[in-house]
Amino acid sequence: MRDLLELNPTSWKSEGLSAETQQFIRQHRHQATTATAGFALFWLARNSLLFGQDHPDLISLHYADLVDHPQAALSLLSKHIDLDLDPRYAEFPQRRERRKELPDPIPPVLLEACEDMMARLKARSASLAGN
Repeated sequence: MRDLLELNPTSWKSEGLSAETQQFIRQHRHQATTATAGFALFWLARNSLLFGQDHPDLISLHYADLVDHPQAALSLLSKHIDLDLDPRYAEFPQRRERRKELPDPIPPVLLEACEDMMARLKARSASLAGN
């Protein structure tokens, strides 16, 4: 985490971050006092990279959609990479609950930023799926 918090220019953890994301990290890195808060900041920074890229090969696929609607999610992915989908790939042997309690709370400013990022990611996924 140190590389991200210090915005180490030689580390992949801070590579490619926009000026806006770097500023957010500078302003809020003091809140990464727990592993949960640190991971939230890392998640936010790494997911922000999607919106700084303007490449037609990049898509956003929400993990919950893959779990809840595997056939549709894998169909979207297979079309994107021009690969025939064998329907058996969407047959998951068991479904596990993906929500787990956090060991400690995420500071409100980080939680709000993560919720905003999740909304952006979901909107992008929905637009690709034609929803």
